[in-house]
This record gives sequence, structure tokens and C-alpha cells, in this order.
Amino acid sequence: MVSIVSRTTRRIAVVRSLVPLVILLWPMAAAAQPSNVPAAPKYDTVTPVYDASDAKTKAASTIMAEVDGRAITLGDVSDAIRQLPRGVAQRSFSDLYPGVLDQLIQQQSLVLLAQRKGLDDDPEIKRRVKSAADRTLGQELLKREGEARITETMLLDRYKTSIASQPGPEAVQISVILTPTEQEALGLLQEIKSGADFAAVARRASRDSTAGAGGELGFMQRDGLNAEIGAVAFALSPGQTADFPVRSGKGWFIIKVTARRRNPVPLYPTIRDALFRQMVA
Repeated sequence: MVSIVSRTTRRIAVVRSLVPLVILLWPMAAAAQPSNVPAAPKYDTVTPVYDASDAKTKAASTIMAEVDGRAITLGDVSDAIRQLPRGVAQRSFSDLYPGVLDQLIQQQSLVLLAQRKGLDDDPEIKRRVKSAADRTLGQELLKREGEARITETMLLDRYKTSIASQPGPEAVQISVILTPTEQEALGLLQEIKSGADFAAVARRASRDSTAGAGGELGFMQRDGLNAEIGAVAFALSPGQTADFPVRSGKGWFIIKVTARRRNPVPLYPTIRDALFRQMVA
């Protein structure tokens, strides 16, 4: 697999290294044209005869790299960028392109290796691949039908009615301590009830990634928390610690809320896609 990636990387490096040279030599080539070249003919710019309707399709099929003869196209890169988190995907294409292309090269190398090992014939993997394909087809159907009947005006009206006219979402400032067992959580909770500092206990005993910050998660909306933790956290008053540990996922959580607030109403661009999905469903 390493050799496959290395050959591809060398090909890409050669192509990339030629781009600055082409840009550099282009003005020189233009300047070298003889002065007696006849003027270019005049074209009808009002009703042009060319057809660029398939330009997008042709651009998407442009090959950007190959891994053992398997092409990675510009369309593949664009699809991968669209799947990135919103905050990352909004960065410029030139910033994202090198890293995304390298990831696709590595991914294609892994696919080749998996196929050589016969994993594509495994019944379980076949089911999962079919499930992913079916899900993609269903989502695309809803998306295209929605785009045909849901206008931007309809989306804006829904935003103004259901989002902009309502108070911003409630959020709580929450801290947690995670333990692997209920017994350990009960022991730590008793310490806190007896006067021990929550943050100090979290730094010493919590298994959560927030331990170094004293267990603080910051302000969280209910939809950003696990259902069990959210139900308890939003029932607490500021400064209150839950009377019992909560089982969720990988362990037992001791939960404390230190403040409440209303977050600002989300801006239309940040919630447009969610509104579209609601209206399509």
C-alpha cells in the first residue's frame, strides 16, 4: 500500500511543480507573438453558438490522481469536501484540496488492500455496503424532490415564523465527572456533598476528556447532550449538583449546573439546511 501511495504522490508532485512554471512562462509566450498577426475575427457575443451545459460534468470527471490505475476525480474531492463539518467545509477550496486529496489517496489504497484480502466478498460487508447505497439513494431522492417544490422564499418564511420570532434556545453551563462504576460515582458524589470542590474532584478522578478543565463542558444546549444527561442537567438550578449519578453510554456521570442562559437566535445561513430537511420530511 505504501508503494502505491508513493507512486501516486510522485505523479501529483510532478504536476503541481509544473503549474508555477506554466504561470511564469505564459506572459513571455504571449509577448513573443509576432506583431503582424491578423486581428482576431469578431464573434457574435449576443447569441453564442457554443454549448457549455455539460461543463460541470466534464469538470467533475477531471482526474486529479490515480492509485494503481483507479482514478480520483475532481468530483470525488468536491463530494468529500461537502461531507466535512460546516465550519471546515466553508474554508477555501485551495486550503482544503491538498489534505482532502491525500485522504482520498489513502482511502483508495485501503480499498485496494481490502479487496485483495477478499473483504468485498464478506456477506456482512456486502449488507453494510448495500445499506449505505440504499440510504444515499433515498436521501438524494428526498433532496431532489424537495428542491423542486421548496423555494428559498418558503424556507425564509419558515425561519421567520418558527425561529426568528422565538426566544433563542436555552443553554446550561454544565460540569461532569465520569467514572466506570456506579459505586465509584456514589463515593465521589458523597465527597462533593460533604464540601469537596467539584472541579478538584473532577481533575483527580474523572475519566472524561474534560478532567483537566475541572469537568467543565461549557454552555450546552439540550440537543448537544446525551438524552439521559440532558434530562437531568436541564432539571437542575444554577449551582446545583444532581443527587444521583447518571448512567450514559460508557459510564456513570456526576452532573453539576453552574449557570443558565438563552443563546442567540441562530442566523438563517446556519440553520437553512436543517429547515430544508424538516420541510422535506
